[in-house]
Amino acid sequence: MRLRGLGRVKRWYLKSRSFVEFRVAILMYHRVTRADSDPFSLCVTPEHFAEHMEQLRSRYLVLSLKDLKNALLANSLPRRAVVVTFDDGYADNRSHAQPLLERYEVPSTFFVTTGYLQENRRFWWDELERLILRSPSLPQNLSVTVSGKTLAWDLGTWATLPVPGKTSHPDWRVGTTYPTPRHRSYYELHRLLLDSEEEERERVLAHLGSQVVRHSNESPDDRTMNLTELSDLSKSQLVEIGSHAVTHTALSALTPDRCRWELDESKRVLEDVVGKPVSAISYPFGGVEDVGELPIQLAKESGFDVGCSSIERTVTAGEKALWLPRLFVPNWDGDEFSRGLRMFFRTPQARS
Repeated sequence: MRLRGLGRVKRWYLKSRSFVEFRVAILMYHRVTRADSDPFSLCVTPEHFAEHMEQLRSRYLVLSLKDLKNALLANSLPRRAVVVTFDDGYADNRSHAQPLLERYEVPSTFFVTTGYLQENRRFWWDELERLILRSPSLPQNLSVTVSGKTLAWDLGTWATLPVPGKTSHPDWRVGTTYPTPRHRSYYELHRLLLDSEEEERERVLAHLGSQVVRHSNESPDDRTMNLTELSDLSKSQLVEIGSHAVTHTALSALTPDRCRWELDESKRVLEDVVGKPVSAISYPFGGVEDVGELPIQLAKESGFDVGCSSIERTVTAGEKALWLPRLFVPNWDGDEFSRGLRMFFRTPQARS
C-alpha cells in the first residue's frame, strides 16, 4: 500500500511539474502608447511596457516564435519561457515598443494587417471611435444602415460634446455600462461592423463622416505603420514579421476564396516589403468562432507554419503549431505583470 501510494504521489508530482515548469506563455500586445481613451484596453504605457520587459529579461527565458515552433516539433518545451507578440501593426509598435525591445534584447513577432499600410491610415474601429465618441457635433437623431439593417439613436444633449475633440468618460471600457448615448451607439455600431466585410465598413464610415463635425486639431496618434516604418522595423535582428491578414475581418465570416485571398495577399505584400519569408500568422480576432477549421487548413496551404489565436492559456506539449494560445496583456504595472504571469504558469488550464 505504501509503495502504491508513493507511486501515485510521484505520478502527481510529475504531472503537476509539467503544469508549473514546462509551459510557454505567448504574450499578446497591441499598442505601446498613452491614449486619451482606450475602449478595448489595447494600450500599455511605455513606462509599464519597460517594466514588463525588465521582468522578462531577469526572470524568464525569452524565446522567439520560431524557437517555440522548433521546441514543439522536438517535443521539448523549456522551463519558464515567454514569447512576445504584437497584433495589428500600429505605428507606436515602431516608435515606442521597438526601442524598449532593443534595450532589453527581447525578440518579438509583429503581426501586421497589410490593408492598412498606407500613410496616416487608421483601423476601422479607431475611425469609428473618432467619429462617434470624439466628434464635437453629431446629429441629435443619428441613423445608420449596416448591411440592410437600420439603427437609430436619440443622442439628446450628447449630440454636442462638452469639450470639442475630447471624448467624455475616457476611462470607459467596452463591456461596462454605457455612460452616454454616444457610447451605446459606438458599441452597437461596432458589433454590426465586426461581422461586415471591408467594403461595407468603408461605406458606413464614409456615411458617418458626412454627418459629423470633426475636430480641427485631430492627431494621427492611433494610425497604423506605413510601408517605410514596417521596412525599418523588419531590419532588426530581434524582429519577425507575421501576417494579420489584409482587412482584419474574421476569417470564418469569409467565403473560402476570399479567405484564401486574405492569406495569400497578406503574405505576398509582407514578403515584398521585408524581403524575407513570412511564415507566421495571427488570425484576426482569434477566437474559435472567428477562425474555424477551414482557415487554419488554408493558412497551411498558403505556406504558414505557425498560427496564433486569442485563446487565453499557456502553450503545453503537443500543441498544434497553427493554433497556439496566447495571453492578453493589459496595462499592468511591473508588479501586476509579475503576479499575472505567475498565475498563468501555476494554474492548470483546459485546452480549447
